[in-house]
Order: sequence, then structure tokens, then C-alpha cells
Amino acid sequence: LTVKIQALGSKNIGVAELRSGTTLLVPNTKCGEKVQVKIEKVFFGQESDSKKKVKYAVGNVVPSSEGKTGKSFE
Repeated sequence: LTVKIQALGSKNIGVAELRSGTTLLVPNTKCGEKVQVKIEKVFFGQESDSKKKVKYAVGNVVPSSEGKTGKSFE
């Protein structure tokens, strides 16, 4: 999964938004950087009708040789 880091949070955690609207947090990145990411964990919230909705996800940068699909979700 390729994303563009759109903002930088505290402790150098990059913030990207996926097409679905989900916020993706990626440690050790820089604002404006395009990186290959592996999503490691997804956090859910509760909606009023008891359906779970993704709140945010956390991923790690992987070397480009490990990125298999090259799909971009900016």
C-alpha cells in the first residue's frame, strides 16, 4: 500500500488519509513523503446502531522491494 504522508503528528508520526476516510498513522516518516506501508493494526469505534466503524489504523514503512502491489491510496 503506497500512501502520501499529509501531516506530521507528535513524535514524528506521519498522518495519511485513505480513500475510505480512515486515518493511517505511520511512525518515522516526513510530511510529503510517499511510502510503502503495511497496515499492522486497525482500531474500531462503535456507532449507535451497534455496527463497528474503523476509527484509525497504524502501519509501518516497508522497503519498496517488499511492496507487492504498488497500489496507491492517497
